[in-house]
Amino acid sequence: MPDNQLIHAVAGGGKTRRIIDACAAADAGARVLALTYTTANQDEIRIRLSGHGRDMSHVTVMGWFQFLISCWTRPYVPFRFDGRRVLGFNFVGEPSRFATEDARYFDANGSIYKRSLSKLAHEVNRASDAAPIEWLRRSFDLIVIDEVQDLNGWDLEILRLLLDADIDILMVGDTRQAILATNPQDQKNKQYLYSGVIDWFRAQADAERITIVEDNATWRCHPAIAEFADAIFDPAAGYPATVSLNERETDHDGVFLVDPDHLAAYCAAYSPIALRFSASSGKRFDLDYSNFGEVKGLEFDRVLIAPTSGFEDLVLQGAPLAGITASKFYVGVTRARQSVGIICGKTGESSPPVWRPST
Repeated sequence: MPDNQLIHAVAGGGKTRRIIDACAAADAGARVLALTYTTANQDEIRIRLSGHGRDMSHVTVMGWFQFLISCWTRPYVPFRFDGRRVLGFNFVGEPSRFATEDARYFDANGSIYKRSLSKLAHEVNRASDAAPIEWLRRSFDLIVIDEVQDLNGWDLEILRLLLDADIDILMVGDTRQAILATNPQDQKNKQYLYSGVIDWFRAQADAERITIVEDNATWRCHPAIAEFADAIFDPAAGYPATVSLNERETDHDGVFLVDPDHLAAYCAAYSPIALRFSASSGKRFDLDYSNFGEVKGLEFDRVLIAPTSGFEDLVLQGAPLAGITASKFYVGVTRARQSVGIICGKTGESSPPVWRPST
């Protein structure tokens, strides 16, 4: 039986390090395929592999869409559409709602629509009697998938095929940080979109396809930040409490409310990175913002968050968030090592302490 694992690691838990360690620890002669969704993550893995200090030529790094084109559809698409060739990749186009046959998958130039790629790969695998899976089985001993929480729709069906193949699969990710999706409009497995994908993984564990290893230790976030970040999600989600290994002490550690009248003084004192939910958030404050999605994967000593009304309810009343809203705020809060400031002129029973300038 293959050894299939999901390392479900909290923010600041060293997920990329686990990928590199797994590649380095592979048996002599083992062939490893490392997959991830975004170009930035691919670049990060390549950089970390090159700086590891040992020969990593046994590792092939590939993007998820490149994987589906190069290993699934391009070589085997004639099994599904006789005489058809894959001539490119249409990342932004959409097939017509009324398209029939191969027009559901290919544009007029012979490029595969991004929207249809994983479904086509699944159909090609079936039509070819699992030829892509067989090729992967003969070509690689271990497939490592980084940021696995980004997969959705038919991509989860591709992942299911891999889990049932005779190949070891190591997945690393954090469903709490599921703010991206390979195909967010895909209706397949729509109940598992974004942070809901944890239920898909738990179902695979129940079916004994995978083992979930909960890594709930963060090296990044101060204990007060880790505790606050945990409270973003409803306890019914079943996430284990985060354990902070950050023992650093500064003159300003934890989570604080910052009154708008004291905003200039706070920024002058601590120079935090200003973060917001989206471009429509926090407009009343003259700050050089980054959106939460833009800083995923980064970390800073101090962040300052412009809240939405839902986030204020969490801060003031302890009301947890849900869906992608929860995930985005979790990403924002957990960028911080030492302090999180939240712009809020009100207080409530569940409020963090209020920061006031020294006089």
